[in-house]
Amino acid sequence: MNRRKHYTVTLKSVSKRIDDENAVLRAEIAQMKVDFGDQLALHEKKYVNISARMELCESTVAVQKNTIEVLKGEIASLRGESFSQEQYLRRSNLRINGISLPPKGSDESPEVISKIVKDVCTDLGVAVEPGDVFRAHRIGKKKKDEDTGRFHQSVIVRFRSWNARCALYRARPTRQRPRKNQSAPPAGYKSVSLDLTKESFRLLDLAREKIRQNVKDNDAGDGHNKVFCYADINCNLVVRFGDKNLKFFRNETELNKLFADFTTTG
Repeated sequence: MNRRKHYTVTLKSVSKRIDDENAVLRAEIAQMKVDFGDQLALHEKKYVNISARMELCESTVAVQKNTIEVLKGEIASLRGESFSQEQYLRRSNLRINGISLPPKGSDESPEVISKIVKDVCTDLGVAVEPGDVFRAHRIGKKKKDEDTGRFHQSVIVRFRSWNARCALYRARPTRQRPRKNQSAPPAGYKSVSLDLTKESFRLLDLAREKIRQNVKDNDAGDGHNKVFCYADINCNLVVRFGDKNLKFFRNETELNKLFADFTTTG
């Protein structure tokens, strides 16, 4: 009996100890749940705040992207206007190309340049009065003619008279209209051209590339049906889509639209 009583007491003691430890564990688990809940709530709050900030950032970025696109359009428009204005200021100019340079060490006075311009005009049968020309001077790179060994450089002429300027340009020699005078050209000049800006040349090159890409068998067509681009006498950039169908463009956006419309309707 004493042994059973001893075991009973021992079991009660062990059971009490287990209950106490369980109580401690339950209390710790309950506290952990509270702590975890607080941490979870804190993280959820942080997540909500981060999500809200991300949505705000995305909204701000979207607005900024739209603003950037608008500004890009305005910049492109202003740049186009600037190029157009620059080209407009050059409308009164012509370039006489291939003019021989004076011997090395020799000076070339404005009077000598003026005489060269007058001689070229006379050679092409164009009457230009002294008051028709505002100024003439050398411009561009010096080049060497491989056939003759002579060095030459263009002369740019700014006209006061629009009529004189146009008369000289219309009289210029071309493949279809060679020089009538069989004697050697004065000062070795080769051609008369418009004074186009670098941007105008770039746009013309771009237009030619678009013609190659979008117009099949263009070289096989006759002159009336061919598509080609050029700068007219007023320095306007033009794409001719067949006979009498002229489309003008001032920038890359307008050029792209021309060919987009041509691809759609063509």
